[in-house]
Amino acid sequence: MNFVEDLRVQACTELMTGDEIEAWYQGLPSHRGPVTELAPDAGVFWIRDHRSGGRKLLDLEDFVVIRVPTQPTSPASHEPVPMAA
Repeated sequence: MNFVEDLRVQACTELMTGDEIEAWYQGLPSHRGPVTELAPDAGVFWIRDHRSGGRKLLDLEDFVVIRVPTQPTSPASHEPVPMAA
């Protein structure tokens, strides 16, 4: 399994409000932003799209959705922790 497959969302039940995702359509990144609301029974969820600033409804049938890895932060400063080279 590769890194992207490890991050791929297979079902809405895997998501939580606040998760940062990226949605790909036909091999190209289409939308990115935090999950704002879930409707897991319908297989859809909403995000606040970083590109448009608007709310976007996404269906897992139409997009390849991956989680955006978060950088660890230092508890004292809330700044990203430098990654080892």
